[in-house]
Amino acid sequence: MTPAFEAHIVRRWAAAGVHILREHRSELNALNVYPVPDGDTGTNLYLTFAAAAEAESNRTGDSNDVVDALTAMARGALLGARGNSGVILAQSLSGFAKAAQTASQASQQLTLTTLLKAGAVAARSAMESPQEGTALTVLDAAANASAREPGAAAVAARHALRRTPEMLEALQLAGVVDAGGRGVVLLLDALNSVWHDTDLTSPAEGFVPLSVPQLQSCTADAAYELMFITNADVAHDVSAKISEYGVSLAVTTGVDLSQIHIHCDDPEYVIRVAENFAPVRNIRIEKLANNTVVRRRLIAQAFGSGIVQLLAEANVVVVAAEPDSRPSVQDFVSAAIKANASQVILLPSDKDSLKVAQLAAAEIEAEDIECHVVPTISIQQTLAAVSVSDPQADMRDEIEVLSSAARAVTSIGLTRASRTTGSLKGEIAEGDVLSFLNGELHASNKTFKEALSQLIATVESAELVTVIPGRDLTEDQQTTLTHLLQQKFPNAEIATIAGRQDVWTLLVGLE
Repeated sequence: MTPAFEAHIVRRWAAAGVHILREHRSELNALNVYPVPDGDTGTNLYLTFAAAAEAESNRTGDSNDVVDALTAMARGALLGARGNSGVILAQSLSGFAKAAQTASQASQQLTLTTLLKAGAVAARSAMESPQEGTALTVLDAAANASAREPGAAAVAARHALRRTPEMLEALQLAGVVDAGGRGVVLLLDALNSVWHDTDLTSPAEGFVPLSVPQLQSCTADAAYELMFITNADVAHDVSAKISEYGVSLAVTTGVDLSQIHIHCDDPEYVIRVAENFAPVRNIRIEKLANNTVVRRRLIAQAFGSGIVQLLAEANVVVVAAEPDSRPSVQDFVSAAIKANASQVILLPSDKDSLKVAQLAAAEIEAEDIECHVVPTISIQQTLAAVSVSDPQADMRDEIEVLSSAARAVTSIGLTRASRTTGSLKGEIAEGDVLSFLNGELHASNKTFKEALSQLIATVESAELVTVIPGRDLTEDQQTTLTHLLQQKFPNAEIATIAGRQDVWTLLVGLE
C-alpha cells in the first residue's frame, strides 16, 4: 500500500526545505543564467518557501489536518512569491493543496504521486510559454516516476536535471544545470530526509560557478520585473491583456487571490491596464540584470504604483505595503537578503512600522548584513532621504544626511473617512475629509480644499513642495489644490509625483 502524505510530514518538510534552500542559496544563484542571468533564483526560492513555511507554522487549524497544512503553505507562498522561480514554486504548492482538498472530499488516501502530479500540472499552467529544460521539466520527471516515496522521485528529478543543458542553449554555453530544476531536487531531497528520518544532504550536480556567468544570449528580456496581487476571478483576463506589454508572464492562483509576474519596460503602465479589471495590491518592482553585489542598498516600505516605480528606478529595494496593510519583520528581512548588499538602510515610511523595522534590523544583522534604520515616518520623508543618498559615502555620514533630510520634511495627508466615528477632534462622519499632519489627525472637513488650507496655514515656509496625488484625485481637484500650495509658498519649487496610491487621496511633502 502506498504511504499516505500526512500533516506531520508537511510540517517537518517545511522546516527542512527552508534549511536546505538557505544552505544552497549561493549555489542556486550562481547557476542562474536562464531566463535572465540576475543571480537571484536561490534567493527567490528560499524566500518564497520560507513564506510558505511561516504560514504553515502560524496556522490555527487542526495540527493533524493535511489539507489545512498544505492550504496554508500555498497561500503563504502565493503572497510571498518572488521572481519567476518563486511563482513556479507557489503554483506547485497550490496544486498540492487542491489535490489534498479533492482527496479529502472523496475520502481517498493522499499519496506522494497524487501531489507531485498535481503540482507539476499546476506549475506548467502558470507559465504563458512553458520552456523545457527548466524546473517544469524536472517537476514533470518527478511526477511521472509514480514514486511511492520521495527518494525515487528525487532520483528521477536528478536524471532530468542532468539533461537540462541539452534543452537550453544558455545552460549549455555556461556549462551548468538549470537553477530552478536544481531547487526542485533540493526540496525533494529535503522531503526524502523527513520521510525516512535520514540526514539532509543533496550533492551538487555538475559544475557550479563561483558567480553567475554573463552570457550574451541570456541578457535581460525587459527593464523591470513586476509582481502584484489581484482578484483570482479576473486573473485570466488580466494576464491575457498585459501579455501584450511584457514577457515571462506567470500567474499563481489561489482560492481568492492571484499573484501575477511579468517582465516589462513600463511597470506603471501595465499596472494601469490591470486596474481596469480589479484592484491591484502588494506591488513589487525590481530592475532586471542587476546581479552585482553592491556595498549598500536602501530598503523602503512603499505603496502606490508610481511611487514604487520611482524607487525602483533609484535602485531602492521596495517592501510591498498598503496604507491599511503594513509589512512584517520578515518582509524587511526578506528584502534585505534580496538586496544582495553587505550594508542596508531601512526606511520604514510609517510611524507604526518604525518598531517593526528596528526589530527586523536585529534579524538582518544575524544574516551577516550590516543594517541601520533611518526613522522616516512617511512616504514623503522616505522620498526626501532617497534623493540625497550617496552609496559611496561613509555609513555614519550617510545615516546623518538621510536622517537630516527626513527631519526637514513636514508631511501632509488627505483622505476620506471610511465610517462614522468619534475622535479627539470631534465627531467624524463617513465621507468626511480627514487631514493629517506628520501622521497625526489634524481635523475633519467637508472638502479637500478646506482641509489643505487649514493645514498649510500652520506651516511658515517651504522651499520645495512635493505633491503626490492618489488614484481617486481628479485633475480639477489636483489643479485646485496645487494652486493653493503655489499661493501659500510662492517662492517654492513644486514637484509632482504621480503616486497613484489608494486610501491617501493626496500626500504633500514640505521641505
